[in-house]
Amino acid sequence: LFVKSISKVFTGSSKIKIMEKPSFISCAQHKLKEYAALFQEILEEKNCFVQENPAANIKKGQFDAVFIGVSTGGPAAIQKLLSGLNGDFPVPILIAQHIDSVFDKSLIDWLNKNTRLPVHLAESGVVPKKGNVYFAPADFHLVVKTDGANGFYMDLNKDEPVNFVRPSVDVLFFSAANVLKKKALAVLLTGMGNDGASGCVKIKEAGGYT
Repeated sequence: LFVKSISKVFTGSSKIKIMEKPSFISCAQHKLKEYAALFQEILEEKNCFVQENPAANIKKGQFDAVFIGVSTGGPAAIQKLLSGLNGDFPVPILIAQHIDSVFDKSLIDWLNKNTRLPVHLAESGVVPKKGNVYFAPADFHLVVKTDGANGFYMDLNKDEPVNFVRPSVDVLFFSAANVLKKKALAVLLTGMGNDGASGCVKIKEAGGYT
């Protein structure tokens, strides 16, 4: 799935590099250095580069919203990301998290106690406010729709699962690409499967940042 997902990024590749999967619990330091060297080699071959801070090139006012996709193992990653943001964050943040209905409200309560930004379950028809975080409720797709006046609002639906999940990151990212185009910034965090990979491509193609 990973190779399939990145094929649109690294096109024209004539070879695949393979290393044995390590046991990172007991992995020796020299083995980790081998992996780092291989990754650097791949990047150099593909004329890629790694920035120390990719966000440094993002200009203030360049985006209207941040869209985040996250799956298994996500709550801790989300909490770490959100806790690093100031309370005056300039745009709304919309999140599609793969989570069971038993835990979605508990997750919201926990994040509200451990981040500076107000965190909510998204609701249909609501215009998201800057500096606020909105999660797709369990078993609902979250999308954004245009209000016809250069703005947008949130909408929930129970359309068929995409990539076997609902909410789906791809569904959220596709709507962001269609409505906000170059004004959308997308972040894909920890998880499993390939939900969100195609959505990142769509946002990139629309002129946004992933």
